[in-house]
Amino acid sequence: MKRKGWLIPILVFVVSFVCLIFYQQRQDSTAFADTTNMTPILWSKSAADITKVVYKHSGQQLTADRKNDKWFISEPIQAQGDALYIYNVISAFKEPLFEEVIETSPTNLELYGINKRSSSITMYDNEGNEYILVKGNTINSLTDYVYAPLSDTVYTISHSAFTALKTDVNSWRNKDLLNFSEDTIKKIKLTLGGQTHIITPEYAGTEPQTQLFFKAQNLNTATVTNFISYLSSSKIQKFITNNPDAAILDAYGFNKPSLKITITLNDGSTSSLTMGNVIKDENICYIKRDDSNSIFGITYFDLSQLKVTPTAQITNVEKVNNSSQETTTSAINN
Repeated sequence: MKRKGWLIPILVFVVSFVCLIFYQQRQDSTAFADTTNMTPILWSKSAADITKVVYKHSGQQLTADRKNDKWFISEPIQAQGDALYIYNVISAFKEPLFEEVIETSPTNLELYGINKRSSSITMYDNEGNEYILVKGNTINSLTDYVYAPLSDTVYTISHSAFTALKTDVNSWRNKDLLNFSEDTIKKIKLTLGGQTHIITPEYAGTEPQTQLFFKAQNLNTATVTNFISYLSSSKIQKFITNNPDAAILDAYGFNKPSLKITITLNDGSTSSLTMGNVIKDENICYIKRDDSNSIFGITYFDLSQLKVTPTAQITNVEKVNNSSQETTTSAINN
């Protein structure tokens, strides 16, 4: 009888122990399933790995290629690219963060708004591998469907990923007017109002606290220095046209230019600009680089500051008159 009394507690203990092991295994299995079912990151690349970006939208294609450390647009126009903007594009897709897996090996992509007309971004690394995401329908203000051919899977992704991409090719273009540093200038030839001025750099003070300024005969040194700083830092505000005809050139003032500039650097290279209309009310100057037929708009500069002032002209005349009078007086006395 005593043995029977011990049997029940032993059976209860064994059953409880088995249930505990089963429960633990089930929890481990669930945790493992949750981990393995997490939305994957299909690829993980650094921006330095990407050498080409192709963006398709509305039947158009924009292609940018990296050569060494510079980006160039090859479609739909040929132009230097804006490295910072393209870097920001790459940063959004170099490690795509999907929110949810919707369907693997989908049989009908049209259900998600994914077809040949869909927008897409394709990146190529330095080994030629391609990474594609195709945008589908917008689910709500926060989420879009996307399809990744690499995994043959439809996911959801943040709506901002594709809306941040600008469809205007000019947004992808380099905004620097000229690529030079002030301390590399050897001289600048400036033609304004029928007069030509040669601007040269000068240094004031001693190392290491020297100050660079620019001077030209009959022009105010502070104004000239300010103008050179304006040129070196100017960004293109508007891309007007790439291939202007004679009528457009005339409309923007290039048949009677306001200013012509030729910049010679210490390495012997030169770059030239022609300035057309200068419109204060619109805060714009129209510029054409001689190495390109494109017309750009940059921030306004008051060119009247660069003209020889009437005061300077009078002073020069007075100097000449005084010199003549002194010569005449000297001749009479002798």
